[in-house]
Amino acid sequence: MLKEFFFKNNKRVLFTLWLAVSFLLWLSSTPFVAIGVFVSGLTTLVVYLLQKPLRVYFDKIKIGTGAKFILLGSLGALWVETEFWIIHALTGAQIVANTNLLADYAVTMPWYVAMVALFWLVVSRRSYGAFGVFVLGGVYSFFAEAVRALAFGEISLELFFVILLFAAPHALSYSAMLLAPYLLLRDELPKVEKGGILFALIPVLGLLVYVPVFLLASLG
Repeated sequence: MLKEFFFKNNKRVLFTLWLAVSFLLWLSSTPFVAIGVFVSGLTTLVVYLLQKPLRVYFDKIKIGTGAKFILLGSLGALWVETEFWIIHALTGAQIVANTNLLADYAVTMPWYVAMVALFWLVVSRRSYGAFGVFVLGGVYSFFAEAVRALAFGEISLELFFVILLFAAPHALSYSAMLLAPYLLLRDELPKVEKGGILFALIPVLGLLVYVPVFLLASLG
């Protein structure tokens, strides 16, 4: 199952090697970030293994597929932020946006919810497959980190390379928000044509929720 997911063709092999190398670098330099990312990926694996009984449960929830997707993705994001905060609380590692959990939610969840909602618009109109959804999580993380760096004047060629390098393992953390709900609800998705990369970038527009914050910060 995992072998086919990660090694089905040359493109997947290359991405998997990128993910593995950068994850090991993370593990050696900032191990608690790597642990948090690993837990997020493990969460998605558990969802995959339990998808049949979970589908039976979620089929009983009488709301539209889109609403369920956004709800599940948002809960996945909430869990990712929570487990990172737990690791911070236990170790003191600075791996969260804010050491106050509620403030951390306030900083991160607007982007995650907007991303998940916009991703539903994408995946309900174009097909990318499970591995494509997984990779797109890394793509969205790259844009989120790059925009954050630009907003606070931290961008440099070196930092750009670092953000790009670690985009692949970030696909693991974003998988709990995107791939997990996709796995649970893919049978309810309409049959649509294969999508292109430009259409898949629509969720990046979710970063616009931070424009007022960045403007206020620049005025300050």
